[in-house]
Amino acid sequence: MASLPQYNYSFFGIPVSYGVAMLPRLYSMLMIKRAANNRWNNVNPRGVDTVEKIKQRVPPDVFARYERTVAAHQNGLESFPLVTTAIILGNWAQLPAAELNTFVAGYIASRIVYCLLYINTTRGKLSFIRSGTFIAGMLWCTYTIVKSCSILSG
Repeated sequence: MASLPQYNYSFFGIPVSYGVAMLPRLYSMLMIKRAANNRWNNVNPRGVDTVEKIKQRVPPDVFARYERTVAAHQNGLESFPLVTTAIILGNWAQLPAAELNTFVAGYIASRIVYCLLYINTTRGKLSFIRSGTFIAGMLWCTYTIVKSCSILSG
């Protein structure tokens, strides 16, 4: 019985990873807008003055959630080059499609779990689970890069 060909969907992981990184920022704006009676200043949303005004307008727990959400977004953008590099090098090294697809799906799943944990964790002990999901995703990227480089270097 012939097996079905394994299609390589890994390149789709690049825009999906970027989208996962952007979702917390969108959520943060909507959350603050809702908490601040539908007011959101889009003129300078990253300005220190804007953040101070947000802090004054919303309850402390909402502001803390806002900060965690922005941090999850920033972390996603910071880790984006690593996963993109892993995807490109993995394809260049011609890693098996199944392996690349599994890597990308696992990485994206780890980022979704990471974001949800980052946004919702308010206790120290649970933050270690969040850190574990971050480390798992970064190690998977690093493994894929090292494996690809080993193949490409001969």
